[in-house]
Amino acid sequence: MTRLNLSFDTVLKSLVRWIVAANAVVLVIAIALSIIYTRIEKERIAGQVGLNMRSAIIANDYRDAMLQASYSLSGNFDGIRLEKPDGQVRFALPPGPQRSRMLGLNNAEKTVSIHFDEAHPESGTTDLIVFTYDQFEKVPPTIAIWLLIVAASLPIFLFGYRHLRRIHELELSERRSSAVARMTQMLAHDVRKPFSILRMGLGMLGKATDPAAVKKILSGLVPEIDKAVSSVDGLIADVMEVGSNSTQLIQEPASPESLIEATLGEMFRVYPKSNISIEYDLRHTHMVNVHVQKVGRVFSNIVGNAIQAMGYKGGLWFKTRERDGLVEFCLGNAGSVIPADSLPKLFDAFFTSGKKGGTGLGLAIAQKVVTAHGGRIWAESSKTLEHPDGKVEFFFTLPTAQGARTKTTASLPNHSSDITRAIAAMAAAAETGEGSVDKGELTLEADIIQACDKLGRALRVLVIDDEAVYRGGLAAYLSRTTELEAAILLAQADGSEAAFIAVGAEGFDLIITDVDMGNDSLDGFALVRKFRAGGHAGMICVHSNRIVAADHKRAIEAGADAFLPKPMARAQLLRLVLQAVQSASVPFVEPAIESIVPRQGAVAADTLPKPEILVVDDNPFILDAWEDVLKADAIVHVFTGLEDLSDRLEADPSFADRLVAAITDMHLDGSAGDGLDVGRFLKKSRPGLPVLLSSDATFSDDELLGVVDRVIAKEPISLKGLGLGLV
Repeated sequence: MTRLNLSFDTVLKSLVRWIVAANAVVLVIAIALSIIYTRIEKERIAGQVGLNMRSAIIANDYRDAMLQASYSLSGNFDGIRLEKPDGQVRFALPPGPQRSRMLGLNNAEKTVSIHFDEAHPESGTTDLIVFTYDQFEKVPPTIAIWLLIVAASLPIFLFGYRHLRRIHELELSERRSSAVARMTQMLAHDVRKPFSILRMGLGMLGKATDPAAVKKILSGLVPEIDKAVSSVDGLIADVMEVGSNSTQLIQEPASPESLIEATLGEMFRVYPKSNISIEYDLRHTHMVNVHVQKVGRVFSNIVGNAIQAMGYKGGLWFKTRERDGLVEFCLGNAGSVIPADSLPKLFDAFFTSGKKGGTGLGLAIAQKVVTAHGGRIWAESSKTLEHPDGKVEFFFTLPTAQGARTKTTASLPNHSSDITRAIAAMAAAAETGEGSVDKGELTLEADIIQACDKLGRALRVLVIDDEAVYRGGLAAYLSRTTELEAAILLAQADGSEAAFIAVGAEGFDLIITDVDMGNDSLDGFALVRKFRAGGHAGMICVHSNRIVAADHKRAIEAGADAFLPKPMARAQLLRLVLQAVQSASVPFVEPAIESIVPRQGAVAADTLPKPEILVVDDNPFILDAWEDVLKADAIVHVFTGLEDLSDRLEADPSFADRLVAAITDMHLDGSAGDGLDVGRFLKKSRPGLPVLLSSDATFSDDELLGVVDRVIAKEPISLKGLGLGLV
């Protein structure tokens, strides 16, 4: 039935288009024939009238001349006037009795004006007789034919229009229903995820035999639960945002560079394996007056879509220009194309163009945010000689901040690797804590309290950040227990001016400063230099959400003791405080750092041969849980996405042959493929390999056929529980 309906719809669309086109062609032909017909008719009548009237005019018998003209026109006229050259009417006849009618339409007005030269009537030549015909038009038969075609095709056209409109409404309804179902599945998946992780963590905690193991499990469990809960919050926020009737804006000046920098940092944290070049053509001169958080989501939605559409490799570009109080942004990418018929639908809620895991809300929200700022947003896509694989560009306008010229400390990367290297460097610095030790939070708290007791006073800490919520978050970290709160005297400043006042009033053992703090404040690097120039000897840490490799070096050169990524985890903050209190009391001796063994893709095998099992999941904690459950009975190879697995098979073609089974998650963030793609890839490499999909989602048999052998629960299962017959 579906194929028949689609075929009928296609034929109907073609028929309607043909009818409209045919009517237009016939109308053009009718008009052309009418013009040609009229000209020929005029020439014929002029010759006939002139021949019949010549002798009467020469004889000055004007009445006979008019009668001859009436006879020549067969009475089919509205009037005949005999005029002098100056336009004076010498003689006139009333309308003839033969006015033709066709389909209720009268002929156009036909008045024959005969001009003559009264001074030379005897010349006997028609050269002195000029015939003019005012609006002398006849309705040709082609007009009637056209009207008949229109009348005959009108019922078909109306039927086709109504049917196509009904089909369009059904398609919209089906698309919304499909999107709602897809979003419900995603929401169900995201809601289940923290509980699944918690269940795994509790299982691992139940097997832990010493406090160190418990701390290690908790250190991995809590961040993963927080991340999963944040994902649910984000999805719910999207639904609420697109469903609300208004968008409340808290606008402030922001540099386009800082918006771009923050977006790139966020995106390449999420997609660290990207290989993307970045180009800029920024021609604005003013900052934009925007709600930074909401506009940041506009950038993130567009750039995130671009990265995924390119398959995590290719080129991005950012362009700006300024006119009429607006900054026009262009965010483009190469290597993908949007079909022309999809462009008008891109900003419709729930519309997706095949994006895996997409809700169809991101661009709808982007349009709502841009419109609320008084701007507009649109997209263009094409294939060109420069971009044979296609290019996509999103344009949107945002209001300028009047009087606020561009001012920024942003440093824009030219390649995604610039960001991932900076993230790795900051992660390494955070891991070493610039001299800290990997301890549990409870141990760190105890050490801080003990060190402050030895110091004989509370540790004085100053947090400088223009975001009050973030300052409050760090304060909450340091006041979770009464003892810790008593051991630390915390002050806050929202910029350089307040910071100078605070430092002038009393000295601080530890200063933590952000980098970018608005137009009215020095940046963090300048602030550090001022403090050091003023003789401040206490510990200073610069931290920022900027992902710029050179920032660490700039911070140290300015006089800072450490540079850490923002947001700062509580354990990092406690390590920093511990180092500060130790530096304030006695010379600090860097404690030994526990060696960190990077994941190599496999757990070492026991001396006895063990079966080899592949696990693919984007969550490191879940990978650890699978290893913990299976390592006693199997060699476990773990990968975070399809790309890692592909690289391994390319380097070791026999790898797939050694596997006895593969287990994969369905949703693989940061990977170009999902669990089904992993299954297809493995089945292509080794058709008989059992592939198990670890997911709480529901799938149809058609989706799984030939790709996945079985769906198992979203939690690690022992080798025996997998039912592979290996134990």
